[in-house]
Amino acid sequence: LFSKLQAGDNIMADRGFEIDDVLPKGVDCNIPPFLDGRAQLDAGEVLSTRRIATLRIHVERAIERIKNFQITSFFPIVFLPISSEIIKACSFLTLFDDALVPRCAWASRHIFK
Repeated sequence: LFSKLQAGDNIMADRGFEIDDVLPKGVDCNIPPFLDGRAQLDAGEVLSTRRIATLRIHVERAIERIKNFQITSFFPIVFLPISSEIIKACSFLTLFDDALVPRCAWASRHIFK
């Protein structure tokens, strides 16, 4: 997957995924900030968390679309060797559904500028 990333790409990861050192040069990783024992986040971290959350909801919605394929609810053991291909096919098929984010809404927000 990392070989597909290009400079200027931006990926999202959960807390605890320390992958900055393995990303190609010029690829940014957005991970929500940690409290690290503090009572609250500082203003910049709150803003960063909100920006990430506005995009994360779309990621969760995309995952939900894949889960809605009934084929993914039951895998006979004989399908195990091709399970990745089945999930990829379901993922590609979701691209034919309506857009998760309307183009005008996405273009009007320059979230990570």
